[in-house]
Amino acid sequence: MKLNLLILVLGALSLQVGAQASQQANLNSIHNNNVQIKMPSPQWVFQADSIVIPNHEAKLAMAEQYLAEQLKPLLAKQDYQAAAQVIESYQKIEKSAALLQLSGQIYLALDQLDKAEAIFTQALKLSPGLSRSHRSLAVIYLQQQRIELAQQHLAQTIALGQYDAQVFGQLAYLNLQAQQPWGAVSGYQNALLLEPNNHQWQQGLLAALVQSQQLASAQALVAELLSKEPDSKALWLRRGQIALGLQQYQHALASFEMAHRLGDSALENLILIAQLHLQHGSLAKASQLLGTVLNTDPLQFDALQNAIAWLIQNNNFSEAEALLNQLTRPDQLAPMAQSQFYTFKGQIALAQNKAESALKHYQQALELNANNGQVLISLAEHFAKLQLYSRAELYFIRAAALSETQEQAWLGHAQLEINQQDYASAMALLNKVLKANPTRSDLKNNLEILQRLSNQQS
Repeated sequence: MKLNLLILVLGALSLQVGAQASQQANLNSIHNNNVQIKMPSPQWVFQADSIVIPNHEAKLAMAEQYLAEQLKPLLAKQDYQAAAQVIESYQKIEKSAALLQLSGQIYLALDQLDKAEAIFTQALKLSPGLSRSHRSLAVIYLQQQRIELAQQHLAQTIALGQYDAQVFGQLAYLNLQAQQPWGAVSGYQNALLLEPNNHQWQQGLLAALVQSQQLASAQALVAELLSKEPDSKALWLRRGQIALGLQQYQHALASFEMAHRLGDSALENLILIAQLHLQHGSLAKASQLLGTVLNTDPLQFDALQNAIAWLIQNNNFSEAEALLNQLTRPDQLAPMAQSQFYTFKGQIALAQNKAESALKHYQQALELNANNGQVLISLAEHFAKLQLYSRAELYFIRAAALSETQEQAWLGHAQLEINQQDYASAMALLNKVLKANPTRSDLKNNLEILQRLSNQQS
């Protein structure tokens, strides 16, 4: 009899650990740095050369000198529309590569990208060594997110001997977009050597350092930038992201809260703050933030499920119930989300010894999602406690057909068979667990004990 009790305890413990693991998953993702932070999109500005009449790459033809004289005063006062009209009045002459390059720069300044692209391409057919045409095409392709073409023309620009902050910064951006953060770090560092106060290069370097997991360097840089821009919510969000990566959770929490005070209202970030509060801050504050999210957008219930599960798992039933009660129209949710809503209601009711109410909620959950593994396990355990073994077995069998609850169901079903002294059936179920999960070596001792008990019966 003593051995039998030992197995009962072990079986119950296995089920409990499995349930905790499934409900903790999302909150644990904070510790695994597997979180999504909604940050303002950076504004990337890609500049071409100032428009000047080139005199070092290609020269205007003699027949174009009169045209050049007309263009000079217009370009000096940046009247590009008038300059374009002058260019267009000379459609009948055969244009040199130099004039084509100049024309392309004028249309680029007017943001007529398609026309500028065609003219620069034509200029390069006549003279492939026009570095400004390569560079201008790179800018056009960057603005259009045609990354490979931009990279080709920037490479040609460098090969032709043009190196400045814009070229380094543009190359760094391309590396960042291509998920090559080490190259991006190098490019932005070179750009900052030439333009140390350029905000765009600073932001790019920060993003590249984070992407390359150089978090200590990123943390030092974001501290420097915040000393100059203490009211930048984007920098505070970045500071929080870096702190999460370094597992400095209090530091991350303080950073995200500062961003929130400065006006960051992204619901994703509010949920993250609440999750951090659940494990590293104030439960009351977490509940308040989660309530704010639900009040703002009830459909965010999907994103809050793991936080609510955490509250229930840690016996914070009143907080979980208060959140659920804010959803006055659960029928507005998708069926799967509604099923989870009633699952939570049932778990809370069962914890409060309201079995009838719990069963009602569980039934609602199953009507919405017949494959709700959590509910199937809960119902099986409930009927097992009441010694309604046939009903319990039915739910364990249904739960075992689902991959996410299969191991729990087999263990619970084995416990059910032990309670009925059907040791052979219990061994068969535990062997299924062991075959599917060989790491459960702890079950081998249970199997040996069950085998002895089975032998005694026979």
